[in-house]
Amino acid sequence: MLFIINTTLNPTGVEQLTVNRLTYGLSIMILLMAVISFIPLLRPPLPLMIVLLSLYVVFLFVFCFIHGVQTLEIRAISMFFVISAAITYLMEWLGTQYGVPFGSYYYTYKIGPLLFGVPFVIPIQWFNMLYICYIMTQAIFIRLSAINDNVRNDTSITQSIIVASVTGLFMVAWDLINDPFMVGLGAWVWTDPLWFFGLSFQEVPLSNFIGWELTSILAILLFEMYRHRSHASIHWSSGECKSLNLLVMFPYVLAYLSQAVQGVMFGIFPLSDMTGLIPLIVAGVTMGLGSLLSATSLVRMGDESESV
Repeated sequence: MLFIINTTLNPTGVEQLTVNRLTYGLSIMILLMAVISFIPLLRPPLPLMIVLLSLYVVFLFVFCFIHGVQTLEIRAISMFFVISAAITYLMEWLGTQYGVPFGSYYYTYKIGPLLFGVPFVIPIQWFNMLYICYIMTQAIFIRLSAINDNVRNDTSITQSIIVASVTGLFMVAWDLINDPFMVGLGAWVWTDPLWFFGLSFQEVPLSNFIGWELTSILAILLFEMYRHRSHASIHWSSGECKSLNLLVMFPYVLAYLSQAVQGVMFGIFPLSDMTGLIPLIVAGVTMGLGSLLSATSLVRMGDESESV
């Protein structure tokens, strides 16, 4: 499999103005998502909660798709959505019907209407989360390629597998707080949290996190196959426009902060004992480490782009 080197864009003139406007627009969307994320603290009625959740997912989808058009180009980000939505819907359907690969669970109507047992918003949110974690992972690898010729010149499928695996780890770190939080809200129910050899995390079976890793790897590997065969590269903004790269980090951090605050306020993560502190600490450390690695790579990328 041919490994396509990531490229760095150095926009000038009209292109720079376009990127700057895009950055401002996406920044406003992040602010709107932040507001939506914390409105539930006012404890609105369930119908409004469903609307807010759907609105958040739609805003995040638009954010990721527009960011993806700039970073991957429209054909590639469209294929990313098709692959991720199709694979994750299939996996979720298998999970709700047969308990594979996540475990035995079912969705409620608290996150909107269902399609054969799977809420409409779920594959869309999978796309959102996968795109963010994928770009964070690729940022780390472009940084490694700048300092290590072995990474830069890797022409095997090995690197795609590593990228898919690391993306999956970022996804699992996200779900360490997402799943206990959403279960606490009653969005879905685990019918047998201990079915996987009696191993669970905050009443979520360990198989769920293994399923997240495997599902993420499958979706990203399929997209990487498409990307390499179509000779599509990842475009990074540099110089004064490199803040566009960094924007992809904010929804990842926002997700942790909003769910942590709401979880504490709603009693899902009680601070009076370790049962409430564990998901906050574990998710905080793992998501924080991933965020730090990606942010460092994104910040330094623009400074070193001309020599890469």
